[in-house]
Amino acid sequence: MNIIKPEVGTKLPLEFTAVKRWSSNDVEIVEIELKENQLIELHRLTCKVFFYVKEGQGYLLSENDRIWVKKGSIIVVEPNELRGWACEKDQNIGLLVIKLMK
Repeated sequence: MNIIKPEVGTKLPLEFTAVKRWSSNDVEIVEIELKENQLIELHRLTCKVFFYVKEGQGYLLSENDRIWVKKGSIIVVEPNELRGWACEKDQNIGLLVIKLMK
């Protein structure tokens, strides 16, 4: 059993707040915080990714859509699926990101 305390993690060098909380050969867990008017551009990963909206609200971006999500939402993204995130005026969103590496 592992308990990952809130102060444990490695801040990632990105334009938004992102902290890698756990990493192994099978799983990576990252916490992301986007503030007003911040954006994560559309991108793809080769692994399956689960997002849990811990707080706030914002838009999940896909190739052809913007989907409004709020606290408590769970999003499952399949490998190579195009996605991104956006917060507009007066929005922020906190995400728990779980990447299944295999």
